[in-house]
Amino acid sequence: MDVQSKVRNMVANIAGVSANSISDSTSFRNDLGLSESQVLKIGVDVDYEFKLGGSVEKLKLTDSVEEISRFVSNDMPTLQRYK
Repeated sequence: MDVQSKVRNMVANIAGVSANSISDSTSFRNDLGLSESQVLKIGVDVDYEFKLGGSVEKLKLTDSVEEISRFVSNDMPTLQRYK
């Protein structure tokens, strides 16, 4: 499963909606009406799933699957060097 699919499933689980109803650009706050604590939970789950090493503060500023996927994809090559 690719990064976007994993993130979409995490968001769907927290939002209580079908993953198919979430596009890459769906806004967590404006379109799904998620609270700050729910967005924080997405950040925690993404940080844990992709072993980002404490990027929750940065992740909670994101607002879509596309933004999180870009963040994860940009950090993955850097993080792989330190494993």
